[in-house]
Amino acid sequence: MYSGCYGRISVNFYGFNSNGNHGIAAGLGNIQKLRDGESLGGRTNAEDDFDAVEVDDEEDFLG
Repeated sequence: MYSGCYGRISVNFYGFNSNGNHGIAAGLGNIQKLRDGESLGGRTNAEDDFDAVEVDDEEDFLG
């Protein structure tokens, strides 16, 4: 998920009163991505920044 994609979320709002602090908070539930959109942050995506790398399954490239 990134700023600019379309989706739906479920949010749970609840009140709290703890150690003299009170207010309303929100808890994030589930996220459903519906479709991609244009990034709002002006960042590039990985496909534009990096070339594809072929990995040999038999070779341990981590060391």
